[in-house]
Amino acid sequence: APGGPVQASAVSSVTVAPTHRRRGILRSVMAGELRTAASLGLPVAALTVSESTIYGRFGFGAAAAAANWEIRTRRAGWIGPEAPGRVDFVSRDQAREVAEALHERVRVTSPGEIALPGGHLNRFFGTSPDAEKAERLRTIQYRSPAGEVDGLAVYRVVENPDDFSESTLELSWLLAATDDAYAGLWRFLLEMDLIALLRASELGLDEPLWWMIADQRAAKITVTDHQYVRILDVPAALTSRRFGAADTIALEVDDSLGIAGGTFIATTDAEGRATVEAVDAPPAGVPLLRLGVRELSSLFLGGVSVSTLARAGRVEADDPTRIARVFQTVESPRLSFWY
Repeated sequence: APGGPVQASAVSSVTVAPTHRRRGILRSVMAGELRTAASLGLPVAALTVSESTIYGRFGFGAAAAAANWEIRTRRAGWIGPEAPGRVDFVSRDQAREVAEALHERVRVTSPGEIALPGGHLNRFFGTSPDAEKAERLRTIQYRSPAGEVDGLAVYRVVENPDDFSESTLELSWLLAATDDAYAGLWRFLLEMDLIALLRASELGLDEPLWWMIADQRAAKITVTDHQYVRILDVPAALTSRRFGAADTIALEVDDSLGIAGGTFIATTDAEGRATVEAVDAPPAGVPLLRLGVRELSSLFLGGVSVSTLARAGRVEADDPTRIARVFQTVESPRLSFWY
């Protein structure tokens, strides 16, 4: 979350057999999962979805979008900084060894990023015994002048048999714990010989890369919904994150599952910390935000503003601009993988 880590229930592999569709099984499973997570004291739940329209009915809101890039590398032109470290090829096993600790360094400063689920590293690096075509994966690392491994990338090259100089690089995962590592890895990938097109997915919406290439029209960027969040405990969730302005606001939250609804007063200080308490009714003179738990969940990571949701008719606010300043964050949320 903005400002630091928060405990969450990461939901995955939700499936109903085709032979048992339209029987209310999904609703029972999801409601049970959410109530169990709430009873365990977890303030939020999160998931990535195969279909966008399924989980809103359970209070999940789109919270971290993903940007998918296609870059014409020869047209792009590098104008970013010169990274002082070095980029080296390493084996997939070597990259896997450092990936978990490196991801933790990235995660704690990246709203939306979650701890790596078990088995994901083997999937990323093709290091499980049953991995298919793992030999096609290539791994590189960025090492700082002090010798610290501050970044790594996993990719594969798809050759063009009619013209090898028009090959495509498909980037699977890039981790950079420092700005130098970010610049060094991206420059290496963009300037690789025989590569005409670079594809990358699950990037953030405000990638510095956009400002590191000379011709921004060399990049085609599409945006999709990616990670969804569901608040289970309003006071616990809001006090776990940081806010953008000192103020006092009231929230009326509707929750059809009866898990996190109610009226709340949130007071934020100059450091961005909040105190939140449940009340019977909003006090006079305090700006009020009326919304569903789905919309509050979308606001949680800072991926959308209160002003935008008000203009879209998704929330009602006495003073959308003032309340938006409270919820605003410095950094756009992202999640670098599916789970």
